[in-house]
Amino acid sequence: MNQDTVQHIIAIRVNGVEMNCPSGITILEACRAADIFIPTLCHDKRLIPQGACRLCLVEIKGYQMPVAACSTPVLAGMDILTESDELTLLRRATLALILANHPNDCMCCEKAGRCTLQELVYKHGVAPPSDAPRYDALPVQDDNESILVDVNKCVRCGRCIAVCRDLVKRSAVVMHTPEGADETRLMPSGRIMILNERCDLCGECVTTCPVGSILDKQQLGKRKELAGIRMHAG
Repeated sequence: MNQDTVQHIIAIRVNGVEMNCPSGITILEACRAADIFIPTLCHDKRLIPQGACRLCLVEIKGYQMPVAACSTPVLAGMDILTESDELTLLRRATLALILANHPNDCMCCEKAGRCTLQELVYKHGVAPPSDAPRYDALPVQDDNESILVDVNKCVRCGRCIAVCRDLVKRSAVVMHTPEGADETRLMPSGRIMILNERCDLCGECVTTCPVGSILDKQQLGKRKELAGIRMHAG
């Protein structure tokens, strides 16, 4: 190990345990490298951190408020908590708010079993609020030859927009408020704006979507077929 490498390794404490990590990385990256779980919905390691979902909040000794682990760089001597009663309450509240504006159809969703939201809701013991407001479902976008978009399941993480704009360099996915829709439910629009004429069908928006909002049409029904095979085999 040369001198330059030594200078870029720093010591931090996470959940009471001392650990070393490279300087310049984020708290989330340091924790994931050490197999320490921090929940996220908006994070994609290929993209610049957005801090949009607010699920990755952690506490740092000496800081007045929790910070987003995905966008906060590690500093030498940091004393970090990834789990606490306050963080659990904050994460549960965030997930409950998402569920209040999300269809409760996990049993028949194409993404069931592979849905990040489903996993986090289960892990944190959050149920859809009984008094959640009801709204009229927006049309599913089915005019693209390869990609199906259900805007009702969008969790506004921004990953599809960022991956198309920053990784693919197409800007074919954009955010829009559908005419007549509740303005608090910002999400990709339906038929016109979500996949515009710049879409080249690369499928990156499908790979990054953490829920069942953007799907590959070639894979529709495959999850159910496999489930049926397992049931009959049993």
